[in-house]
Amino acid sequence: MRRNLFVNYGMGAYEGRDKMAVNMEFTDNLCLCAGGGFSGFGDTKPRNSEIYPQPMGHHLFMWRIPEATENGSFLVARNRFYDASGAAMYAIISPEADTQMHMKDNLYWTTNKNLMNLVGGKSYRPDEFEKYLAEYGEPGAEYVTPDPDAEAEAWFAETGCGRYGAKIFTDRLPEPKYFVGSTEKDALSYEIGEEIVFRLTTQPAGITNFRYVRRGDDGKTDEGMTTSADGIFEYRTSLDCAGYVHLIVTACDENGNPQKDYDVFEGGACAGFDEIRQAGTIPEDFDAFWNRVITEELDSAAPVEIEKKEFHCGDPGDIVYDVKITCPGKYPVSGYLRLPRDAGEKSLPIRVGFLGYGVSSAAIPTKARAIQLNLNQHGIENGQPIEYYQKMDREIFSGFGFDRNENKNPDTVYFKYMILRALQAIRYCRTLPQWDGVNITLVGGSMGAFQATSAAALDPSVTRLEIAVPWMCDLRGTEKSRLGGWRPAADPGLDYYDTVSMASRVNAETVITAGLGDYVCPPSGVTALYHSFSCRKTLTMLQNKTHPYTAPEYDSYTK
Repeated sequence: MRRNLFVNYGMGAYEGRDKMAVNMEFTDNLCLCAGGGFSGFGDTKPRNSEIYPQPMGHHLFMWRIPEATENGSFLVARNRFYDASGAAMYAIISPEADTQMHMKDNLYWTTNKNLMNLVGGKSYRPDEFEKYLAEYGEPGAEYVTPDPDAEAEAWFAETGCGRYGAKIFTDRLPEPKYFVGSTEKDALSYEIGEEIVFRLTTQPAGITNFRYVRRGDDGKTDEGMTTSADGIFEYRTSLDCAGYVHLIVTACDENGNPQKDYDVFEGGACAGFDEIRQAGTIPEDFDAFWNRVITEELDSAAPVEIEKKEFHCGDPGDIVYDVKITCPGKYPVSGYLRLPRDAGEKSLPIRVGFLGYGVSSAAIPTKARAIQLNLNQHGIENGQPIEYYQKMDREIFSGFGFDRNENKNPDTVYFKYMILRALQAIRYCRTLPQWDGVNITLVGGSMGAFQATSAAALDPSVTRLEIAVPWMCDLRGTEKSRLGGWRPAADPGLDYYDTVSMASRVNAETVITAGLGDYVCPPSGVTALYHSFSCRKTLTMLQNKTHPYTAPEYDSYTK
């Protein structure tokens, strides 16, 4: 690949995986703003991928190459790598494969202060460029201060390429346009009946026309258009019951059409915070049900390794395994296990991570001084092509957890074996000699938070719980006219799985993060969850945050 112009791409200008290429060249290319494009609708850039939460948006992305390839050779030379949300070269490959990469004479510049290259098993920041040269030894490499726009123009002149779509493909990633502001006081502090005042402006300023929609747990709605000469949107409302108001504001032109590229504001405020409790009741046999399931199904299945394959993560200091562990039900525990190679006995805490709703591979844990096990949702294969997960989603797991016939009885609810896999994962980690014998942290967002909370409720050895935008909270909240979210209907079997019910059994220190504009996992349910925890706990609510979106600037409120 020679003399190409790459601008605003999501994954990478080039991706290599499985085997090192033979006689491959990536030379004399101009690469601008990796990570600047190709995200899913409503997602922030760069888009997530199989390696999430590791950084994405790289100029060159090399991964899953476990060994050297016969006659393998990849020359990366005389390229201009300018700006990336990730790295210029991000190589998660074996040391043997790394020796078949030959980098020289490349120019580097990035606004990413945390990462420039990941090569040779080490990551380097821009301010470590001299260290990069000394350790990795790329001959002729320089860190420069370029003019990317001018160099893009020069590329067109030098190559003679046509300029169809030139504006689309040579513009820099535009500055974000969004709302800033919140309520005039702590958004969680209002009394029932007290006036709630929102004040918002846009960044950049200049918008004077706004469309708004107000909903609330009081069942009231209001919508309309307003004009503000000074560009400040102000809205006043109140709640006559304990709950939340949900406010959606759109920047518009003088005709009421949404302004292009401006993010929508979705936020809210609470009245009567301390009065919001679980709408439903915990079944009288809740503990008896789970004690029976664990005793009859899990206790008789020791956590034995079915499969343990080393995965070359590109970091010589760590070892990563793709593991499968025996578990009751149709599917085993399946995920990626990561440990420092030099860890001695009883030296490391445990950290188990859970994914949100979907069908995907487990994520490779990021580097940490811990026993880390990240699970996929269903006990299936990790690291497969996207087509594998799409097929599994269509043919096996479509709509999992939403079957109302299954959800009539707690024994047939899909999530039963998902929770047993979570518990078995903890039991497996406790068998590893490196565990310090004390510390166990569970981490997850959305459905991952549901899994983590359930496991912490049912395994008293868990010492810390870190959850974000928790799902399945207060399923019967709509029976008290609270705004609902995206979740299964409140059928009788799910009363044994409500995250709020589970929270009442958790002893671990708990940290919760959620969004005031998230109506996949409504804030009323998150508040009921917070009150259900009797352990040491912290809740932080972010203004102008939905389930997938977090504003570039936001106010936060902590309990």
